[in-house]
Amino acid sequence: MVELAVSLTVLLILTAIAIPSLMRSFERTSARRGRALIRMLKSQRFRAVRLNKQVKFLMQTSGTGWVVGTDSNGNGLLMRLTNQQ
Repeated sequence: MVELAVSLTVLLILTAIAIPSLMRSFERTSARRGRALIRMLKSQRFRAVRLNKQVKFLMQTSGTGWVVGTDSNGNGLLMRLTNQQ
């Protein structure tokens, strides 16, 4: 019975140490994805200015991530720019 109590105590302590680190990791990943999206939006804006025409920016889910691209000719097909996981 004592062994079980000691094991659970050790497990709880290790969990308490790991949770803040895990939360910071999730926050960094979310911020990194947000920055990547902003970079892609800016690049498409510059592309539209360079081409002097409207460029449609699309995000579609793909498996565990999403695909970002443009539909420059309006046919509904995505010209893939990047694949984010």
